[in-house]
Amino acid sequence: MALTESKYRTFDDLLDSVKIDLYTWDLEGLINPQQLIKVALRVNYDLGVKIQRTLSRTIEIKDGKGKLPEGLDILNYALVCEDRLTNDIPTYNKTYSEGVLEGIQLAQNFLEPSFVNQSTIITDVNPGLNVLYHGLHSLNIIVQAFNTDGSLLDFDVFIIDSDNIRITSDAIDIIPDVKFVIMGAKISTVGTGSGSCPALLDCASDGTPRVYYTNMGRRYESRRPIPLKITKTDSLSPEKRRKFGEVEFDTNFGYGITKIRNNYYEAYIKNGFLHVNFDEGVVFLNYQSIMEDDNGDLLVLDHPYCNEYYEYALKQRIYENLFMAGEQVQNHLQLMSQQLRAARNQALGFVNTPDFQEMKKLWEMNRKAQYHNYYNMFKNYII
Repeated sequence: MALTESKYRTFDDLLDSVKIDLYTWDLEGLINPQQLIKVALRVNYDLGVKIQRTLSRTIEIKDGKGKLPEGLDILNYALVCEDRLTNDIPTYNKTYSEGVLEGIQLAQNFLEPSFVNQSTIITDVNPGLNVLYHGLHSLNIIVQAFNTDGSLLDFDVFIIDSDNIRITSDAIDIIPDVKFVIMGAKISTVGTGSGSCPALLDCASDGTPRVYYTNMGRRYESRRPIPLKITKTDSLSPEKRRKFGEVEFDTNFGYGITKIRNNYYEAYIKNGFLHVNFDEGVVFLNYQSIMEDDNGDLLVLDHPYCNEYYEYALKQRIYENLFMAGEQVQNHLQLMSQQLRAARNQALGFVNTPDFQEMKKLWEMNRKAQYHNYYNMFKNYII
């Protein structure tokens, strides 16, 4: 599945689209939503991890552990936020009008220099498809097109990737010197949840990563986030935390050998908490979330190639329940089974299609393997 922003809809919206096709059975009250939730869950698991939302949060570490966000399914990576800078967000007693005006000004001052990049492109627009490179490294963009007289132009815009967009022109002739102003947010992922704060992962002008987050009325900036090594535990029993530079003793040979641990951060996950080898701090998490929204409602992927898979899966289960209840729906059930098989193959084919980065990694892996087999075969021989 391509690296584009996925769209989702709730299970209730999916069920409404199914009830439209089966309105007769719905009017008779023969469709029970509680029997169909597990079907949508199974389809989500069948489509795999790629359809899950990628979110980012920061959690506070106290006494060597921090509560993981609600809805965390797979942890992609974790960063320890060091060198934090705080900027107080001022609060004043203002009238309503003054507060609104000050809020607008604060929002402009906060967003423009910190979280928005802008690219201006002046080019001729040919009839049909045009590809523009803006180089903002963002999928969250706003595109404005101006004619030479300053008037706005209307084009269909499609986001190809984080650096390119496709412009479709319905004009018959070439439109010369069109000025495109493209504003792109530097935000990579924004998450929601309880027990943690929304966080933004950004890169400075020199390419170094930065982490921004707001907590308790203060805005924090970490200019040196350090990767956190996630280790596995051999048992579920409580384990002693080992801190930096802790001395270990090895008596395998009858005498003590002093070993100093490497100075790095490490952690492990247990019972919904992140246990680390330091007492206090802030950790930035990037993770795959379960398919639920902030209200706890079940989410399903909303895409033309996958919607039929969800709908036919629900319809098949509805007809199965009707058949078990004594209704004469054998032909309907057989038809739904055939349609479900075709829709499943189409949905899995779309979701499992590798994007460009995945194909590039596969090519690099095969190149290294062939180099080892055919070009580097004599590396173990000493001449």
